[in-house]
Formats: sequence, structure tokens, C-alpha cells
Amino acid sequence: MKITKLAGSNFRTLKGKFEIPLNGETINLFYAENNGAGKTSALYAFLFLVADYSSGKTKDECVNWDSETMNLITEFEHEGNTFKIEYDYNKGKQNKTLTINNEEYSGISTCNKKLKEYFDPSLFIPSVFIEQNAKNFTSIKPSDRRDNLKKIFNLDYTQEIKEIEKEEKELQDKEISTVEKNLIIEKSKTFELKQLMTSPNTEEECEEFKKNIEVLTNEIARLSNQVQDVEIQKQKKSNIEKRIKEEKQSLLNLKDKKQSLESKILELENFTIDNSLIIEYEEKINSIKLERVKQFNEESLTTSKQTLANNNAEIKTLKKQLQDCKDGICPTCGKDFSSHDTESINKEIEVIQNLNIEVQKTIDELEEEKKAFENAVKLNESKKRDKELFQSKIESEQKRLDREKEINERDLLSCKEELKSINFSTIEETIKTLEKELSSIVVQDVSECESQIEKNKTTKQSLMAICENFESIKNKNELIEQDNKKMIEDEKICKQNIINLEKSLDELTIKKQQLNKMKSFLKKEFPSYVISSMVEQIEISMNEFISKVYYKDLDVEIIANDDTIDVMYGTGVRKVDAINASGAEESLLALSYCYSLNKLKNFNLLLMDEVDSSFTQDASMELANMIQKIKDEYDFIGLISHVDVVKDYYEMNGANMVNIDEVKKWKKLSLKNLKHYLNQLKFI
Repeated sequence: MKITKLAGSNFRTLKGKFEIPLNGETINLFYAENNGAGKTSALYAFLFLVADYSSGKTKDECVNWDSETMNLITEFEHEGNTFKIEYDYNKGKQNKTLTINNEEYSGISTCNKKLKEYFDPSLFIPSVFIEQNAKNFTSIKPSDRRDNLKKIFNLDYTQEIKEIEKEEKELQDKEISTVEKNLIIEKSKTFELKQLMTSPNTEEECEEFKKNIEVLTNEIARLSNQVQDVEIQKQKKSNIEKRIKEEKQSLLNLKDKKQSLESKILELENFTIDNSLIIEYEEKINSIKLERVKQFNEESLTTSKQTLANNNAEIKTLKKQLQDCKDGICPTCGKDFSSHDTESINKEIEVIQNLNIEVQKTIDELEEEKKAFENAVKLNESKKRDKELFQSKIESEQKRLDREKEINERDLLSCKEELKSINFSTIEETIKTLEKELSSIVVQDVSECESQIEKNKTTKQSLMAICENFESIKNKNELIEQDNKKMIEDEKICKQNIINLEKSLDELTIKKQQLNKMKSFLKKEFPSYVISSMVEQIEISMNEFISKVYYKDLDVEIIANDDTIDVMYGTGVRKVDAINASGAEESLLALSYCYSLNKLKNFNLLLMDEVDSSFTQDASMELANMIQKIKDEYDFIGLISHVDVVKDYYEMNGANMVNIDEVKKWKKLSLKNLKHYLNQLKFI
């Protein structure tokens, strides 16, 4: 796996933008003047992108504490494929894009799932990454090594075992239980054949009865036709008698009609017009006399009423003058004066009042005359209306009499014509013809035929009952035979069902046993088999690696037991457990184990974080020498070390030296400061 680009911003202790300068060398040494500069963060950035590895931190905690956003990008090659991964984080929202050979994927889950096809974290991390003071397969307890390998090779089948147990339970509770119930039901079924019914008659007797029934049916039909013919004659005779009766009744009705017409004609001929009402109305008109009314003089009444009004106004004026005199005011000029001479005014008022009495009397008389005139006028008008009303009645009565005369003449003419049209001879001839036809009809006695018909019907019914009983028994026997046949078939099916159910039960039992074996296999046998196979390969690879990089063979031996895995090494008679290794040997064992896992998947990548932090200088140099020896077996090796002689060693051997402090400073420079910085470098 060749890393060609690693950049980003605000990841863990790497504050601001950064890009790791990679020049294509296999060994890349990350160093800085002080701890906390971001060396480990640079390695974690790659692991975070490829395997979603965060060393126990949350995504929020991976963001630099002075920022709310984070960005990471890497490009690398692996087994002929090109990969590009970019990750963005902004205030809790995150996105990830993955490009494999120019095919792009987007979304956190999608990208992680796709990457897992190439770099499963459970195997990838222990294969490519060793960090300081971290415990791996060689440095942990024997009892923990089996679980460690299970996790690395994904041999934890707890979920699969639960699924098998669930399938076992469903198999028992549903399928096996159902088959057992159905088997009990099938075995409990009974099949008893029914006995056939017996008939008192034979097939030949029934055939003879059927022939007799046919003969009786024909005889009944023949006799019924005779009876029917007689009934037709009876009906015909009855119809003729009815018609004769109707025709005679019509003749009587016609005679009555002729008599009625003659009476009506006589009555119409003796019709006289009654004009007594007209005479009465004319007498009433002549009795109404109009009176002569003298015209009333309306003008004299109006003049009298005006005179009365003028006098009343004059009296009002005089009374005011009288009051003014009493109050000492001159009635002429309105000035105050003293006078008690009011007698002349009182006399004048009295004269006018007496005059008013005469005028009022005249007005009353004139109004009485007017009232009498108006009454006389109303009376004359009422008499005129009465005359007009009687005249109208006379005209209406005259019209009625004329119409009555016209109707009488028309009815008389109609009755005479109708009387002429009456002819008795036609009806009499019809009656004679019908009576002649009636006398020719002879009705035979069919009582004997009817008796014979009833006798034949009784015999026929008796024979039919015998045949029906025979047919019923025959049909029932056919049904019984069908039922018996079906029961035999059902019994065969039931037996076959029992065989099939027993076979199914055996198959389900075997399936249950297989599931139980599979569960047991996944619990112990398969993981043990895989672990045994892996342990053998790991042991070979570790020894192969150690022989390449170390001055002597350690003869590593891995022993897989049921519950533990022992990692022993040593060239002497007595070997020691790898957990007790120290210094360079511990690193050598860890590195060889990592190498063996790496070889399984050909990751060809190695990342080491200050593995030599607790080493002596000689041990650190020894480890560096080992790394240099395996350089050609890896595409990319990323190292972190604080030992100066180690750094000098790697630099002398052409390693890419990455100063994390310079990486961060370079990225913090603005364009203006960058130019100044370059000028300073030139000057130096």
C-alpha cells in the first residue's frame, strides 16, 4: 500500500491546514522538537480515513479544540487500485467521499462499508499499526490470545449462533410440532366401509313395471282426451246457452228502449216554453219609478260658512280689544291709557254673536237639504241599477229559453232517427240460429272414463313408487360404493401421509441435529480449526521475519489449546513465554507478528508510533536496523521516533524526513509571508 498524499485541517493536535510532504520514499520518519506537535495525529489521520480508527475518541473529540470544523484527505495505491478518501466535519455534520479507480461513493456508511471490503479494521489495524506501550498478540496473557485472534479473524459467531438457536426453536415449535400434531391426527383416523342396501324388487321387475307405467300413461292420456272432448262440448253448449240468454236480454232491452224513445218523443213534441220569469222581471222593471230631484245650491252653503268664519274672526279681534282695554293698553296704538269704556265693544260682540246664531241655523238647514239631496240621488241610482239588473236577467232568461228550445228540437230529431233504426228481426234470427245449434250438441256421459282414469293413476303411482324406491336404493348404493371407494383412497392417502409425515419428522429431526452440530461447530470446532491454521502460518511468518532481520533465530513456537494460546521462544533447552520478553526482543516479536498478519493480506504497509520510547539507544538502533532490512518488503513505512541517532540513521539511509513543526508552520503562512520566507531561505 503506497500512500501518495495525506493532508487536512484541524485534526486532533494538528491545528490549521497541513499537508504531509511525501516524496515517494518507502521509509517516512515523522519527528518534531516537542511532544504534542501532531506526529501521532498524522498517523491517526490515515487510519481514521481508511479504517475509521479513532483510538477510543469520538468524532467531536477528533476535532482540534480551537475549531468546529475538520477536513482530511488521502490518496494511496493498493494491489493495482487507486484510492482517494476525503472527510469533512462541520459542527456535528459529517460527510465522506471515496473514489476507487475513478468510481465515486458518497456517505459515511456507504464509504466505510466499501472500504471494509478491502481493509477490515479488525485485521487491518493489528496488521499495519504498532504503537508505544500497546499490547498485541505476543505481549498479552495466554488466556486473552484466543479472543484476540477471534476478533482479528472475525471468528466471533455469537450472532450466528443466536440465529441458529432461534432457527432451532422455530423448527421445534413450528415445523416439528406441526408435523407431530398432524401425525397424531392422521394416525387417529378410522376407515369403516358401509354395507349396501337391499331392495324387495329386482331390476327385471322394475323394467316390467316401467313398461306397465308407459301403457297406463298412454291409456290415461287417451281417456283424458275423451273427457277433454266432452268438456269442450259442455263448454261450447254452455257458451251457446249464455249467448242465447244474452241475445234475449238484448231483445228485451231493445224493446224497452223503443218504448222509452216513444215516450220521450211524445214528451218532446208536447214541450212548451215557460217565459213566466221574463214576465215577472218586466213587471218588476215597470214597478220601479225614478223621482225628480231638485238641484242643491252648494254656493249658498259655502257663503254661509265663510260668513260664520269671518264673524268668528271679528269676535276674536273684539275680545282682544276688550282685554287690552281692561289691561290699560290702547287697542289702536298699543300705548298705556286708562279707560273703562268697554260697553260699546261688548255690544258689538253681542250683535255679531246673535248674527252667528242665525248664520249657523241657515248652515244647518242647508246641510240638511244637501243630505236629503244626496240621499235622493243615491236612491235614484240604486233604482237604475235594479232596472239594469232585471233587464240583464230578462236577456239571460231569454237566451236560456232559446237554447232549451233548440236542445228540445235536436233531441226530438235524434230520438226519431234512433227509433227508426231499431230492428228486432236481426236479434230474433240470431236467437233462432243459436237455439238450432244448441239442439244439435249432444254431451256424452264420461263418469266411467273418469273412474277408469283415477284407477289407472292409482296403479301408475303404486308402480312408480316401487320403481322410485328401487332407483333410490340403487342411487344410495352407488353413493355408498363411491364413499367406500373414496374411503379406501383416503385410507391409502392417510397411510401415505403417515409415511410422509414420519419421513418429514425424521428429516426435521436430522435438520435439528445438523443445526445443533453447526452451533457446536461455530462455538468451538470452526474457530479452533481456523485459529490452528492461522497460528501455524503466523508462527512460520514470525520465524521467517526474525531470521531475516535479527542476528539469531528465536525459534518462536505457538501452541493453541482449547482455552489458551501460548507463544514461546528461545533457542535453548527451555523456552520462555513471549509475555516475559523485554526491550528489542519484545519489539521484534511484536513486529514479526504484525509482519505475519500483513503478509496474509499483502497490505505492505507499516505504521509505528514511538515503539522505541522506552528503549535504550542501542536497542533503538537495533530496531532501526531491522526496519531497514525489511524495507523492500513494504510499499510504505511510517515511523515516529525521538532518538536522535535513529533519526540520523534513517536520514543517512535516504528516508523521507517529515518535520511536523515545519509542516504546520508552512501551512500557516500567508501568501505575503510565504514570499518573505522564501527570500529568507535564499538569503541564508
